[in-house]
Amino acid sequence: MKKTTIAKFIAVILILGVFGGYLSWQYNDYLSPVEVEGEVKVIIPKGSSTSAISEILYDKGVIKNPYVFRFYIEHEEVASKLQAGTYYFSGTVSLEDLCSELQKGVIHAEAVKVTIPEGKKVTETIEILVKAGFGDYDKFIEYCNEGDFSKYEWIPDAKDVVEPANRLEGFLAPDTYEFYADATEKHIIDTLLAQFDKVWTSEYDKKAADLGYSVYEIVTIASLIEREVKLDSERPLVASVIYNRFDKGMLLEFCSSIQFLFDEPHPVITFEDTEMESPYNTYKYKGLPPGPVAAPGKAAIKAALNPADTDYLYFRTKDDGSGGHYWNKTYEEHLKAGQKK
Repeated sequence: MKKTTIAKFIAVILILGVFGGYLSWQYNDYLSPVEVEGEVKVIIPKGSSTSAISEILYDKGVIKNPYVFRFYIEHEEVASKLQAGTYYFSGTVSLEDLCSELQKGVIHAEAVKVTIPEGKKVTETIEILVKAGFGDYDKFIEYCNEGDFSKYEWIPDAKDVVEPANRLEGFLAPDTYEFYADATEKHIIDTLLAQFDKVWTSEYDKKAADLGYSVYEIVTIASLIEREVKLDSERPLVASVIYNRFDKGMLLEFCSSIQFLFDEPHPVITFEDTEMESPYNTYKYKGLPPGPVAAPGKAAIKAALNPADTDYLYFRTKDDGSGGHYWNKTYEEHLKAGQKK
């Protein structure tokens, strides 16, 4: 065999090897889970062939390749078991989970709306969901404690927080949602987290970095802002107080951090309350509490990223029923504000 022929033969073998490796990698990629944004509704009509089902799933973005999907269901011997129905998918969807769901033949009832207000703790949010008829409280808590949330870089590891469920504190986004009665605890929590991921933009990432804070720290600041005042117009002012106190090495002394420690809100924070031993007690420990104290709304997050330019160090609630506050630069002014009617 001539040298040129041998060289061509070797080249062909190498090309086939590389191409075969690429095909193997591509096939495995098609088999990997899909990340679904939000919630996707998939309707499989009665009498649908496996070809039609695969095309529907591909069009809805819950599989990566219709041909590989058909090969997969034939290989797993589930092709004949797929049923017509109305299905909802969100979060990470593997082919195994997808096929399992498609064998249920589920016809969902009408979706029910539920509103999660701003400023709620994880436990309070779960109570609202359960009261609205969704899921089981203990199963919600179990998923919050033990769920895999690694795809969200802004959620800390369980070992890095005071309590396991605290890692989701601040991230169950306030909003109005629609869920079906049989929605799982996992699906609901994942939907709330996905909503926060939509609210938190790349612009916010840059702004947080410019301020020298992580996402987790900004959400912690925003949660304090959310719980300290009611008026959106005052949120940038609270943010300025927080940063001004940090600059001067002062304690925050925010009642909202103390309230976080109670199962039920206390109408008035007492001196004894401020003596509680907890890293969340900003009357005893400088800096931020170890994590968010509630789920902040969009206005509070924007305020944390865009504080007002002030010299304020103190604020006190007005007694006129407006929900507003007096804003002061010195402690003397703060005391005088307490004498106003």
